[in-house]
Amino acid sequence: MDILPIFSSFLVTEKLNIDNNRIADWCFKHPNLCDKIPLTLDEPELSELYTAVNDNLDKLHSFLGFKKETSQEIYEGWVNCNDTERTSVPHTHPRAQYICIYYPYIDGNVGFLEITNPNYALEYVFPQSHNQSIIEDYNIFNSQLWQVPPQNDLLVIIPAWLQHYVRESEQGSTRLSIALNSRIIKL
Repeated sequence: MDILPIFSSFLVTEKLNIDNNRIADWCFKHPNLCDKIPLTLDEPELSELYTAVNDNLDKLHSFLGFKKETSQEIYEGWVNCNDTERTSVPHTHPRAQYICIYYPYIDGNVGFLEITNPNYALEYVFPQSHNQSIIEDYNIFNSQLWQVPPQNDLLVIIPAWLQHYVRESEQGSTRLSIALNSRIIKL
């Protein structure tokens, strides 16, 4: 029997091996760190990050088979610091093609990044609540939710159409993340 995944989404994860301390120190020095800090994309302290993210976007672009006369462009970004017990609202990034999330600093028991399956009918076809679940082994064909545990120096790239959110962290934990939106442009 042949089983082919169709209409696939993807998740890219990569440890970047860049200077996390320099990036985290720059973020923590910002006076309004509790708020979403917009980035200009010209910050010298983040240049190593921007280069590493662009390299990964180029690899993804090639892997997905896009034309050579197109490229990825990071067009906006921001810093988030979650040191409170809050959960983000499920959302997408409608103007972007890809969302890049980088974790320069994680301390304590922080909530996972959770990504929901874009096939919303799945939860009705394969019930997954604790008392009604029919799933023995979760996989890409039957999972309604995918979790990514944040780690220092981890880059995550997902399609912008995937709804995602961040779970609540334990009190006293800190999750510092840098989010970058990219789009496909013609060269």
